[in-house]
Amino acid sequence: MGLQENGTFQVRATSNGNYNESDRYMVLQEIPTLTTEAIANSTYISGTAVGQSVVDIWENGVKLASTKADQSGHWSAPLNTGLSTNQNVQIRSTLRGQHTDSLNYLVNYVQWISGVKYVKGEYVSYKGHIYEALVDFTNFGDGNWSPDIAQSLWGFVQ
Repeated sequence: MGLQENGTFQVRATSNGNYNESDRYMVLQEIPTLTTEAIANSTYISGTAVGQSVVDIWENGVKLASTKADQSGHWSAPLNTGLSTNQNVQIRSTLRGQHTDSLNYLVNYVQWISGVKYVKGEYVSYKGHIYEALVDFTNFGDGNWSPDIAQSLWGFVQ
């Protein structure tokens, strides 16, 4: 039998018939975490939580998905819609009526990379700045189409 949430444990060391006991410690519920980055437009997310708990994924107060953590606490979930840039994602783990919330994770912009299809209105981060795609296009690996150079494809945001 493993440690039980809200239970207590104590360590006892014995040597030559003498023993010392530690203080008693309470077992707390694990705070849920993300193991994938919170990146704009992501449609898949994963993390860790209390084993066998129900895991709800929230973005600014709207539930995006619900799944269940496996025995070891690992979970993953597809999202019906992609994560939105500059929004907060929070994970809630619920087991036996008790819940624990994660920290807030800020959804970041996708890093611009060469050789990728971009959609009008998509935001990217490049060299410390944010750009918006002005049209749908595919960059076939030519660095001359980077956001700082191709002003017909990218609008400077900040």
